Amino acid sequence: MRLDPFIATHPIDIDTLITSIAGDVRGGDVVVDIGSGDGAIIQRLREQLGTISIIGLECEAALVQSARSRFADDARVSIRQCDAMAVSWAEFDVLVMSVTRDHALTVLEKFERELEAASRPRLLALFIGAFVWMIRRVAVTPPQLW
Repeated sequence: MRLDPFIATHPIDIDTLITSIAGDVRGGDVVVDIGSGDGAIIQRLREQLGTISIIGLECEAALVQSARSRFADDARVSIRQCDAMAVSWAEFDVLVMSVTRDHALTVLEKFERELEAASRPRLLALFIGAFVWMIRRVAVTPPQLW
């Protein structure tokens, strides 16, 4: 199920998103921007969160090509052309996404299914229209050492 259409996210909203998840993102995390479009969120993640791997998932070929050109010099960034709802999210630690209200429940349901199967990802940050945010954090229990 494709979550169309691409709608650019306002820079102020991007900064709010990053501020809200910055304390949860750790060095070495794999952060994915679902429906990465032109790469605006990826650009800000790259600038503000440092040593993380960032993957953009985008289905529109023209946007994929544009984002790949934009980040060609950065080995931390990978852009994949795919339907994000049709692939596993188990390799990702943190998901960020700007989504319409109509698609928010679909995304949340997939997030919950992925958690049941693989215990990852551990954080979902959704921007749902102007000033509406949903952050879903998963408490990870450390293994017993004795």
